[in-house]
Amino acid sequence: MFFFKKIIQLVYSQYLLNLYENDKNRVNSILDNFFESLTRFNISLKIIICLFLLFLFIVNIFFIIIFFYQIRLNHFPKIIKLASGFPYLKNLDNFLKANLSLHSS
Repeated sequence: MFFFKKIIQLVYSQYLLNLYENDKNRVNSILDNFFESLTRFNISLKIIICLFLLFLFIVNIFFIIIFFYQIRLNHFPKIIKLASGFPYLKNLDNFLKANLSLHSS
């Protein structure tokens, strides 16, 4: 689960930083609280979220290989826009964003 915690941090930290005015301590506490609640989700929801995060990670690696000339390792905003074209993936992304927003203190 440590791997998925890092993926969640990579994918959604910039979104949360923009949302909470670059308050890194608050973003870290939100991510920690979310990860604690993620461990309490039922098994099917955990599997769906982990598969979605794994999909984002694999597509990010694919983008890194394709766009190697940009010398950039974080293509997650592009991938989220690409995934928003598919309703199921968009729902998963909105679910994760809503849960992250709920864990703000």
